[in-house]
Amino acid sequence: MVRVVFGISIVVQLFLVTTAFAFESGPYLTLNAGANFMARDTGNDNALGSFNLGYQSGYQSSLTLGHRLSPGSSYGKGRLELEFGYRQNKIDRVYFSDGTFNAKGK
Repeated sequence: MVRVVFGISIVVQLFLVTTAFAFESGPYLTLNAGANFMARDTGNDNALGSFNLGYQSGYQSSLTLGHRLSPGSSYGKGRLELEFGYRQNKIDRVYFSDGTFNAKGK
């Protein structure tokens, strides 16, 4: 089920992609928002044992400030960007070899 939801979200995002419209030289601003899906993390091993975490779907957002360089600029071609991003998913289950337990956290 998670793979189906993930696949559908990828297809939807391809149609809703936003680009930084910086065709001409100068500053620009880009805002992004969307869903964030995480699979179970299987890399949690220590001396006491191993466990996996179950996550709920979450959200992500980012803000990009940029400047497109003018043609012939002494810095070369391209853009200079500074991006701030945030992602969050809540933990809802912890899977141990002894069983599954409810959990809370971000």
